[in-house]
Amino acid sequence: MYGEKRLGVMKENRFLMKKPTQNGIVTPVIITAGKPPIKTSIYTLGKKHYESTDWLGNVRVTYTDKKSWQQNKFALNVSSSQDYYPFGSVMEGREYNLAAYRFGFVGHERDNEIKGLGNSYYFGSRIFDTQLGRWLSVDVLQARYPGYSLYHYGYCNPIIVLDPNGKENIVVVGNQGDNPSSDKLPWYKRIFENSEYRYGEYKRHFLEAGLNAAIELKRNNTDNHEETTLLVYNGNYTNKEISYYKKRAEKAGIKFKLVNSANDVKNYINESGGYIHGKKAPKGRTQDLITDFVYVGHGNNESLLLGHGHDEKDVLFGKDFKKESFSLDCDVWLLGCGNGLNIFDEFKQKVGGYVFGYTTTVVWGEKGIGSFAPFNMEYMRNGILRAIDYNRKELKPEERYRIEKGNRKK
Repeated sequence: MYGEKRLGVMKENRFLMKKPTQNGIVTPVIITAGKPPIKTSIYTLGKKHYESTDWLGNVRVTYTDKKSWQQNKFALNVSSSQDYYPFGSVMEGREYNLAAYRFGFVGHERDNEIKGLGNSYYFGSRIFDTQLGRWLSVDVLQARYPGYSLYHYGYCNPIIVLDPNGKENIVVVGNQGDNPSSDKLPWYKRIFENSEYRYGEYKRHFLEAGLNAAIELKRNNTDNHEETTLLVYNGNYTNKEISYYKKRAEKAGIKFKLVNSANDVKNYINESGGYIHGKKAPKGRTQDLITDFVYVGHGNNESLLLGHGHDEKDVLFGKDFKKESFSLDCDVWLLGCGNGLNIFDEFKQKVGGYVFGYTTTVVWGEKGIGSFAPFNMEYMRNGILRAIDYNRKELKPEERYRIEKGNRKK
């Protein structure tokens, strides 16, 4: 019972008060009208209906908080029960008091007005017919599943698969190291003119910004159906920092996953990742495409420097991401230095949504932990290393980033 998304339902319709009998057993006394007597201990019995579910979330049995005395011991008061055929139709002769509880197949609410008791369910966006094992309307995410019928349920395998929502938001947080580097001042001014160059005292800007991005996606982009996952590169982060952000993420309903290499990230995004109604997708990423992708960390014009400051070999290039891992309308946000250049163009070929990236370096922490903003000078000129380029031009505010629609059509 405990740990379920919904424990049950409480039906409020009358008062109950306890009254001891001659043998000392407490039994309920129903008061059908008026107010409870003054100075009487009042509690409810029989109004709370708790549900017991199976591995798919099907409500199998409900029972109330009212106990019955049978054979010299207390017994649970079962209020309803049912067994299901694979696609959710209730088995005849294996149900009890079906109308007493409105939730059933995979925990969704019955719509008994359409096709009778237990034959139709409302899933939030579509109506499902348990007798046909099909939806009554086409899948709005049909473009993501071209190999299946527009009306199919759970890949036609309802024993182990729930209906996929086809959505996962992923935020990847790279290693920060001692502090993020930025072009707050050109390096030659810091050296030759002894100008002040200070990042601030925080060493967890990336973690804070990554968590904030995940919370924003969870709040505004999910409609309470999509999963949001925060992938954090272990790197130089302390156990205390990891534990702190893991607790905050889980409290916000965000899945927290620690990775140790660029290969771990590639594998999760391209192969093993994916959730269907909160549970691991049996067939991995092919069953749950990425709807939003955010990278927070070090970067350059060609790559995501995931392990910068810890293991410089942990780098992600555009070619490392399969376009089949992303939904057609996936949006991509690349928040590393210079990520609005070459790697930006590579991501545009993988998605049909919007791609965002900075054409400058990124200044971190000027307005507190996790804050960031583009520098005012271009990241680099073609063919010239940024570190030795004295003549980079200043960019207008609208030139310091790019946000463009992706080129992918199908």
